[in-house]
Amino acid sequence: MRLVNTKIKLCMFLPYQCTALEEYLEGMASKGWLLKSIKNNYYIFKKCEPKKLKYSIDFFDKLSIFDKKNSRVALEYREYCEVAGWRYVCESGKLQVFCSDKNKEPIAIQTDETEKFKVVRKTSIYALGFQLINVLLFIFILLMQWIFQVPEFILTNNIGIFSSLVMFIFILINLTTIIHFIIWSIMAKRKLKTNNKLIYSNYKQLIIKNIFQKAYCIISLVGLIWFCIIEDSNMSGGLSIGFIIGIALCILVDMLAQRWIDKKNYSRETNIFIRIGGMALATIVMIMIINVSVIHSVFSGAYNNQQEAKAKNPSLTLMDFGFNKNDKDEYKRYNKSILASRELYWLNNGVYSLDTTIFESKYGVITRFYGDRLVEWLNSIRFDYKLQESKLPKNIKVYYCNDKKNNEDRFVLVSDNKVVELRKGFDTISNDEFLNKVYEKVLK
Repeated sequence: MRLVNTKIKLCMFLPYQCTALEEYLEGMASKGWLLKSIKNNYYIFKKCEPKKLKYSIDFFDKLSIFDKKNSRVALEYREYCEVAGWRYVCESGKLQVFCSDKNKEPIAIQTDETEKFKVVRKTSIYALGFQLINVLLFIFILLMQWIFQVPEFILTNNIGIFSSLVMFIFILINLTTIIHFIIWSIMAKRKLKTNNKLIYSNYKQLIIKNIFQKAYCIISLVGLIWFCIIEDSNMSGGLSIGFIIGIALCILVDMLAQRWIDKKNYSRETNIFIRIGGMALATIVMIMIINVSVIHSVFSGAYNNQQEAKAKNPSLTLMDFGFNKNDKDEYKRYNKSILASRELYWLNNGVYSLDTTIFESKYGVITRFYGDRLVEWLNSIRFDYKLQESKLPKNIKVYYCNDKKNNEDRFVLVSDNKVVELRKGFDTISNDEFLNKVYEKVLK
């Protein structure tokens, strides 16, 4: 983002990439942009005359992200650096930025390579720890969505597919970063043992990493906007809007907490309580907003034209089995994504009932995956579905379970492109006749 005399740049780096950041800041100064402040990963530059500056990125181990800005310890440390010939620029947590004229030779802030390595590695591990927590959280969410449950909603809603893809790419990016840091740490240790100067990530590596991460952020943001505004799906919109509001709330709470800490003179323990407590409260509110959005989306029944037409005319209803039409007690819903569609129909008036879920995909591997996961999941909760012979074509697998508790016959039919889950709550026709009717209406 660029204003008249201000430029805001997104720059994502880790402490062990400090020399790359120094090169970046020196390059910006030579182009006439002087660093003024850092807000999270956003670097704010002010327009100036092109200058040849030398930057020094240092991590002061005695500081914490929970300390207020310009704390007594930080001010004392900056005075020490200024005596050594450095001018203080700005800070962000442990990160301290200093600069000097290129033609001067100030005393190096860190003269002990071993000590510098320890501080940089410790700070990097701290930063990567948050990334690892997010990676583990996303892995858990993907396992819950795709392995431990039936991925019915995920496969039949574009927002579900997109969010899974975003989480998967996030996992790959961060695992790559963690592995790169581990390799650097091992190599750095070896160099210290041989009294060689440490080599940190260079500027080109940082630029490549930032281009890739920025592209990822832009695509993710555009995708969310698409599903919120352009994609006419109430469920997608509800999830996306709730997620965006929740994230914005978390960021706002964190910013307000930091401003409050900066104005007061609390102890570090109190600051930790304020920051963590505020984020915990914001997270709880975010989860509540998302849940409310989902519930509203489910019961509001908004569809695009194709979905509405399909929901109004289910492929299979109780009327197909000789019962009178009863729209009042019917529940109908239809979802469709780029990979699959799902049609729901349910009617239970206390005497007879029919519950159908028709999953369809033109990709056979998806159909087989969904069918296998559905049967496994149903058997894992309390049912006992068994593969049985039937009079249907051989390419259709029929799984059957007699639900004595609810007095229902339950079926799962798997064909090349469809999976049909059925709960039959009437005995006016035999199961063979029932399956034949399902085949004629849905699978033929």
